[in-house]
Amino acid sequence: MQIKSNKAATDIDVRIGQRIAALRVNRRMSQTELGTAIGVTFQQVQKYEKGRNRVGGGRLQQIATALGVRVSDFYGDEQPAGGDATVVFDLLRDPHGIRIARALQSANSAEARNAIVGVVEAVASSFARPVAA
Repeated sequence: MQIKSNKAATDIDVRIGQRIAALRVNRRMSQTELGTAIGVTFQQVQKYEKGRNRVGGGRLQQIATALGVRVSDFYGDEQPAGGDATVVFDLLRDPHGIRIARALQSANSAEARNAIVGVVEAVASSFARPVAA
């Protein structure tokens, strides 16, 4: 008879992991660098970020310190998975997404930001895969 552990990762653990990854990428820190800062391997950092392993309170404090954020930044306004929140965290995990976000942030006018978004959307749609019917 196998007993299910009550320590299994939950949806909240996955969202916290996504936020850890997004903040780490935004700080231009590798998983190895974060692991070294908190005393774990990069593989353990991967498990935290993917939500496969739960992050305990003490470890979450270490991660927050290493990333220069507050523990509450990992919780934010808890939203259900999916929608815009998921898109944003996926974007922040991608180095290209970070570059686009930084370019957008550096634009000094709404006109420039609209132009950047227009170019990105146009290029993305020209490379989009056709949807099978």
